[in-house]
Amino acid sequence: MIKLKKNLVLPLKINIKDMTAKDLTVDKFIDQIVEEFPEIKRENLEPDMRFRDHVEWDSINALVLIAMVNVEYDVTINAEELISAETINDVFKVVKAKVEQRENAKEEVNVKKEEEKENEG
Repeated sequence: MIKLKKNLVLPLKINIKDMTAKDLTVDKFIDQIVEEFPEIKRENLEPDMRFRDHVEWDSINALVLIAMVNVEYDVTINAEELISAETINDVFKVVKAKVEQRENAKEEVNVKKEEEKENEG
């Protein structure tokens, strides 16, 4: 773990990369946020609340959230997407859509490979 700020750490292990978009829920996403921001109590977070109202929002915390999404979900969100998200659910929807895009891209590659194998044989 890398300590970035008092009580904030950046994970160095991957936990959820194999989770499919179908498995992702806003509640699991909130649980992941609580793990990254231990000063936030789980019972204080709801999908439709504004994240910035419940955490000291600065560039470090934004980077921690962006890094968490990258490490845990194997997708990248950018600052503009984070800034435009009003609620926790808004951030979750962006993450889930990107996981779905990644899965669809992998599926397209697999289909192409299968087609190439069939054409060779």
